[in-house]
Amino acid sequence: MLTAQSYAIALALYLGAGLLASVLVYRFWLGGQSLLLRRLVLGAMFGLLLAPAYPSAEAETLAPALIVAVFNLLFVGGWSSAKGAFTVLAMAGAFGMVLFAASALVATSRRTH
Repeated sequence: MLTAQSYAIALALYLGAGLLASVLVYRFWLGGQSLLLRRLVLGAMFGLLLAPAYPSAEAETLAPALIVAVFNLLFVGGWSSAKGAFTVLAMAGAFGMVLFAASALVATSRRTH
């Protein structure tokens, strides 16, 4: 079992890797796309990569929702045990897309005025 300090370090490393992956995708794969499309993809990535979920009902610590969803779906109990993590992923992806699309709209409106 992880200690509190090692859990915090592991979670910080995971969040850092998700942020780094998002920045690299934004810079190198989406460089020639429109600002709105880049922000939508980045918001979806943030939602999918950085959303936390509880691995089980009795768990006290969080884990990445994407990993929880896949592992619960394939190895634990199928759809019934993975439904909560997939719900968290859907909501986090949608929230990220809305938030980043709004930031793109604000950025473009500032340029035109």
